[in-house]
Amino acid sequence: MATCLFHVTGPVQAYQIAKAGRYVPFSVDPMNTDACLNLYATVVRGKPAAQAPDGQQVEAAGAALVVEWDGPEEVLSTWQTVPKPNVLYHQPWDQYKHADPLEEPEAYYRSLVAAGTDHHLKIVGFKLDEETVEEAWVAGDLPDEMMGLWRFVPKALRRLKSDRGIKRIYAAMQGAIGGGDNGRTLVVDG
Repeated sequence: MATCLFHVTGPVQAYQIAKAGRYVPFSVDPMNTDACLNLYATVVRGKPAAQAPDGQQVEAAGAALVVEWDGPEEVLSTWQTVPKPNVLYHQPWDQYKHADPLEEPEAYYRSLVAAGTDHHLKIVGFKLDEETVEEAWVAGDLPDEMMGLWRFVPKALRRLKSDRGIKRIYAAMQGAIGGGDNGRTLVVDG
């Protein structure tokens, strides 16, 4: 059974990641804790987890990519155990480093896949905070595929037609992910 997770980011970044099918981490040095794709679990091994891609976390950044993992999973207690590519790690908070964050929800900090991951991960959906997306639409701060000729329309008119902008953004995101049940393969560069 696949593990369902999400990656919180901005609407532009979510679109770029989905379109390319690639995530570029801040570092590829395996000893750097930013050499990974940060994820939050929603369903692990068929059981709901404490986090969900709705609410404050998505609102803070504007978008979330919903991904599925169908490979090996481990607990990462300390970073001295260098994470390997193509393994999904669930990391507990430091004070719970001896706990299994999947068995004790209060211990759960995050999930991650290391740089160099090229198997087992696919984008299956997305969530958008409509207020953040609307602001970006009105400001014209979205990729051309989302804005089209609307980029040249005055902001006041874009504000009046923001419902059209939101529909365009949803359509562009869905187009980047693709249709069907398979989703889009996601690679973490490294």
